[in-house]
Amino acid sequence: MGRDTLPRVTCTFCGHIGQPKVQWRGSKHIARFLWLTLLFPGPLYNYWQWRGRKQVCAYCGSEYITPADSEETLERHDRLKKMAESEPFLAEPTPKNPRPHDDQF
Repeated sequence: MGRDTLPRVTCTFCGHIGQPKVQWRGSKHIARFLWLTLLFPGPLYNYWQWRGRKQVCAYCGSEYITPADSEETLERHDRLKKMAESEPFLAEPTPKNPRPHDDQF
């Protein structure tokens, strides 16, 4: 399954919307070592890795992702939009220099 064929998801932890990342169990270095030194455990280790793969957020690595067009995601975005409209100070970005008078000294 290629990365561009994965559906768009929304991370419920950080809010990132985009393609998920596929994460495998184990280490590719251990798999390479087992294939090069011991022929039999290599395929077993790779099968164990393959069975344990999962989709995670590409930004923060969280497992808590939902499809971008799911009902839960749409409700969450509506809630955040209403909150930003009712309390605009929450939607404003934080200034880069929170104490602007520090550079005067």
